[in-house]
Amino acid sequence: MEEADSVFSKWIRKRDEYACVLASVKCKGPLQNSHLIKRGKKSVRFSEINCNANCSHHNFNHNFHPQEYTNWFIKKFGAEVYNNLVQESEILKKWTRIELLEIIEKYK
Repeated sequence: MEEADSVFSKWIRKRDEYACVLASVKCKGPLQNSHLIKRGKKSVRFSEINCNANCSHHNFNHNFHPQEYTNWFIKKFGAEVYNNLVQESEILKKWTRIELLEIIEKYK
């Protein structure tokens, strides 16, 4: 899973043009792949809509104050997309080796 995480994370940062989607004067630290719904919810761990580039400050802050990132997401994609993502995150998922290899290939 580690290689799939790494490849996917690099792809997300490149997709978002190596900039924090929450860009503000508070941005600081290296760019990271931030999961709106935390990656422990395996069903959305590799979801392109669930992941965005965040500076380490915003990614860490999301753990304690999720409103800023959540509000940004809803403004950009809409409440229906957010609600669908939350619903999808409740599905139990265990990634197979084959699925992880497919993720690596897709996002390389």
